[in-house]
Amino acid sequence: MVRLRAGVAPSFVARPCALRLRRNTRAGFAAADMLLALASAKGHSATAPQREPEQQGPHMFREVRPSPPLRGVVDRFWQCDDALAFTSVDPFEVLPDGCVEVVFAMGESRGQVLVFGTATKGGFFSTQPGTVYLGMRLRPARLSGLIDARADSLNDRRDELDHLGELRADDLLAQLHEAASVEAQVAVLEQHVHQAWRAQARLAGVDRAVAAVHRHAGDIRVEQLVEHAGLSRRQLERQFRDAVGLTPKQFCRVVRFQHALARLRDGHLNRAALAAELGFTDQSHLRRDFMALANRAFAAE
Repeated sequence: MVRLRAGVAPSFVARPCALRLRRNTRAGFAAADMLLALASAKGHSATAPQREPEQQGPHMFREVRPSPPLRGVVDRFWQCDDALAFTSVDPFEVLPDGCVEVVFAMGESRGQVLVFGTATKGGFFSTQPGTVYLGMRLRPARLSGLIDARADSLNDRRDELDHLGELRADDLLAQLHEAASVEAQVAVLEQHVHQAWRAQARLAGVDRAVAAVHRHAGDIRVEQLVEHAGLSRRQLERQFRDAVGLTPKQFCRVVRFQHALARLRDGHLNRAALAAELGFTDQSHLRRDFMALANRAFAAE
């Protein structure tokens, strides 16, 4: 079970602002606009430079790549500074990416450590004025040692934690408040994650299956993943669901969806060609996946 702070009721909030959130300013969306909700596609170069702070309305976003020893555990750290906003702001749209996020919400009165489970559908996340959010996006199957819960028990949920690993949430928040910069805060988190993760057993079969899904951009059959994992189908599906939060088939669908978003962001707006390139049956199949995962279809041509 997740170690919840006493008196906190779990509630659904879709992905937090680590996904390069976009303000929901109009009802209709062009296909290329979907990409603006995404922080970045999978497959960044290990030597990619850090992004400069980016102003979006009253929000300031910044991403920091983890140090090399932690890049197999943490995809990235990010900061969303809402300190310039003095009134409520519109929610941001967020989309499934197959990851779990730990978010440190640091307001003037109190802080919270939140875990956002793997999203299975698009949704929205509202920030609070005067609050700085520091996030840590975990790679798939990397909860062990940090959060005492099966990944699938967290899906589409937001829970407040009273511990992260063995460290009390209040103690960790105090260390983050004392840090003088985002880099210093990331160093605090990296030290804690490294200590919590290094002693944990690895699910080698799940890791091999996850890597194969990313290599094939989600266009791979479960039978092939079973071969890569060296497990029976039943073992793979159970371990995958417990560690990632999704079944292997669902994870393939999310990864392929992410690659479709990335191709659209790169200017690939021929949907029929895109569907064929990524292994969708046809353009209707691509549209159905967008409807299921983003809660909306492509806009009309």
